[in-house]
Amino acid sequence: MLGTLQVILKTLPVPLLNLLRGIREWEENLYGWAIRNWRDLSAFLPFLLNRNLNISLRNRFTIVKRLYVISSAVESPHTQEEMLNCIETILLLPRNSRSVVVEAGCYKGSSTAKFSLAADIAGRQLVIFDSFKGIPDNDEPHTTDIFGGSPSFKKGYYCGTLDEVKSNVAKYGKVACCRFVEGWFEDTMPKFQEPISVMYLDVDLVSSTRTCLKHL
Repeated sequence: MLGTLQVILKTLPVPLLNLLRGIREWEENLYGWAIRNWRDLSAFLPFLLNRNLNISLRNRFTIVKRLYVISSAVESPHTQEEMLNCIETILLLPRNSRSVVVEAGCYKGSSTAKFSLAADIAGRQLVIFDSFKGIPDNDEPHTTDIFGGSPSFKKGYYCGTLDEVKSNVAKYGKVACCRFVEGWFEDTMPKFQEPISVMYLDVDLVSSTRTCLKHL
């Protein structure tokens, strides 16, 4: 049966064959989207029901709504589940501590805007480390990304300028609680001595991750 189908496909006109391939790719992308969004939806319910967060149900609904708004407006190479895990941790922090929240690697500022919503409620400063020039030059091998696709972490990829990130956070998040630290990690992080309560690393490279863990 499979052999017969292959023979039939070979006889089809090229435009029709390309159309069929396009439909198949669309179906595969739709399936991947459904799986990812099901994980997002399954993460929202525990967040909405978590009374330990010390914020009203209305405020929890507001956060969930704004996460979707931000994702639709700013390129967001992460899942809402990841964001909610960190947001919950920020909201559970004791209010009498003065430690800060740190994000390393912010791309266009989607995750920063989302974290800033929680940091503002928790009365914390969100410190964002990024080169704002994209990924540094590297020769690290990579096989798959977090979504199972073929990654590309070349020099300059995932670049969001400082002005672009600030603009996105100001529009969709709470920029007043944010402090942006511009530069390569190896230059900026050794100077940082403040206590950290929550740290979110999205830096793509093994070398960058090691730098973050060493100095933060």
